[in-house]
Amino acid sequence: MSNIDGTWDCIVVAPVGKEPHELVLASGPDGSLTGTMTNLKNGIVMPLNNGKVDGDKVTWTMQLVKPFKLTLNVEIEVTGDEFTGHGGTALLGKAPMTGTRRT
Repeated sequence: MSNIDGTWDCIVVAPVGKEPHELVLASGPDGSLTGTMTNLKNGIVMPLNNGKVDGDKVTWTMQLVKPFKLTLNVEIEVTGDEFTGHGGTALLGKAPMTGTRRT
């Protein structure tokens, strides 16, 4: 079990405002990462793809389907029971993300 495993309450500061999400992360012994990110406003669940764990740094991609389809690149860094990072694309820029592990 890695220090990133668990369920996180996450806020993404998107162009439309602050969006609450539930982020579920599970690391593999080979540095892989699986999980889901659920938008708590609209219920959309996005599986994490291409997930990698490198110490406290975590990266993945996910397919946004609303309001339009595009691939988001996400990077976070975990410190204890909190993380900071960003997700986005070259076209749209980076949206800041923060999270707190649920206990």
